Amino acid sequence: MGDKVVHLAGYALLCWLVTMSLGKAVLVYPTQIVVIVPVAFSILYGIVNEIIQMSVAYRSYELGDIAANALGAVLAQIGFLYVQSRKRTRRA
Repeated sequence: MGDKVVHLAGYALLCWLVTMSLGKAVLVYPTQIVVIVPVAFSILYGIVNEIIQMSVAYRSYELGDIAANALGAVLAQIGFLYVQSRKRTRRA
């Protein structure tokens, strides 16, 4: 269970960093794109990472890790959307 929390936190951080790296894209592209691209990237990265682990002797492939990775990415974007909505509310 403890390693799933680490996966969740790590992929939430990854997704947040990808989102922040988009910078001004938040102003140019629709919010849906800015939200979906980092989540999709993070989930795909997590799946590829788990598949690669199958070829490493001391590592194992786990669907639970993929689920924790995906949940972390989704939660990061929910947080991002919440912060964005609060910023818009304060400006109005």
